[in-house]
Amino acid sequence: MERMFNPETVGTSTLYNVDSLKALGGGALPNRSITACVTDPPYGVDFHSGNQKGKSRNKFTRIANDKQPYIWWLPFVADALVDDGCLACFSRWDVQDTFIRAIELAGLTVRSVVIWDKCCIGMGNLRQAFGPSYESIIFATKGGYKFPAKRQRDVISQMKVGSGKLVHPNEKPVPLLVELINDIVPDGGTVLDPFMGSGTTGIACAKTGRPFVGMEMDADYFRIAKERIAATSTDGMDGR
Repeated sequence: MERMFNPETVGTSTLYNVDSLKALGGGALPNRSITACVTDPPYGVDFHSGNQKGKSRNKFTRIANDKQPYIWWLPFVADALVDDGCLACFSRWDVQDTFIRAIELAGLTVRSVVIWDKCCIGMGNLRQAFGPSYESIIFATKGGYKFPAKRQRDVISQMKVGSGKLVHPNEKPVPLLVELINDIVPDGGTVLDPFMGSGTTGIACAKTGRPFVGMEMDADYFRIAKERIAATSTDGMDGR
């Protein structure tokens, strides 16, 4: 079944340039083959690039499947997880409850909502809303999951990627993913990201010595992710 989707191999990463819903629903991954899913799915905010000083108004392409919270992949991921696997799903305050309900309906148990403290204030309504400075990470488990090491705090403080360095509009900093993966995934565990974007989760897996499976439907972002993962050396891995 894997051949149908023509994955590419980069080191210990297996990368699919596909719509993850079609791939997961089409049996690209066997049941109970993934240790953890760490992903940042479309939130349903209909993102499109805004005007940036000195740059094109269309620096980034519109995010696919972002008209509403994109939850249809969750049952397939639940099946793909091993019986003591886990999920870390990025979210936002206004769609968090929708994702939590969908995760629980998929058969997983929501254990925590981790806060990613971005260490700065983002854009938004300057007169009617507090300055956004965090994103939530919904942490859920399957079966008898246990932390691979000491339990950590439910706040991770890592500076977000500066706007001038972004290669994807929702790009997460590599140190954030390294810390999260080390906290929840055992050594050697295989990590899935069905919304790979520019490949940050794959880079973090390469840095921590964990096999990675990534899916991205946008051809340009897939190319960027593949190049970034390939350029990541596993020398001096960022393990515990």
